[in-house]
Amino acid sequence: MSITSQITALNADKTAIANAITAKGGTLSQNPGFYTFAADIATIPTGATEAEIMNKYFTGRITNLTADCFIGLTSIREYMFDRNTDIVSVSLPSTITSIQSYAFQLCSNLETIHLSEGLTELNNSAFSFCNKLNNVVVPSSVTLVGQYVFNIGGSTNKKTFTFMGTTPPTLQQYAMKSADSIQVIYVPHGLKPTYVAASSVWATYESVIEELPQS
Repeated sequence: MSITSQITALNADKTAIANAITAKGGTLSQNPGFYTFAADIATIPTGATEAEIMNKYFTGRITNLTADCFIGLTSIREYMFDRNTDIVSVSLPSTITSIQSYAFQLCSNLETIHLSEGLTELNNSAFSFCNKLNNVVVPSSVTLVGQYVFNIGGSTNKKTFTFMGTTPPTLQQYAMKSADSIQVIYVPHGLKPTYVAASSVWATYESVIEELPQS
């Protein structure tokens, strides 16, 4: 894809978010021309990667991303908010069906995420190194959790995960850190054996899997 095409595609995504934030009275950036790229295309070096373009033009001052901020989007693109240290919370609407690789990687101040039913894919390293995340609920619609998606926490900073699906999602290797970095993984009542038997990867977390109370 040409640099111009990349800018056009990325601009379309961010314009949808920018319009929604503006409508709610939010602040886009310290730079008034933050979301206008036409005049900037000539300054991008030949061979620039999409990640480099993202990092150069998309680091904003948005703290709380609410569902209204994602109007018109069905996917969070690769590296879309990579290394954005301003974001504290994210709430995704049901229209978002996939979070692409590295979308929120190294958002070191991200504390809360709300993932809605309708989301199906969490791709590689989507939330890697977001170490302030403590409690993550994965909706039942999710069918794939890629490698290093929740590469967060450690033995002194244990995390809690809740998987809502009656069918365990495909859990790729290293999707979460090892069991000694996890406080607990909650699964629906009566389904711990199903989760543990779903794959060799799920089986590695058997010691920290607990069932939710029967509703």
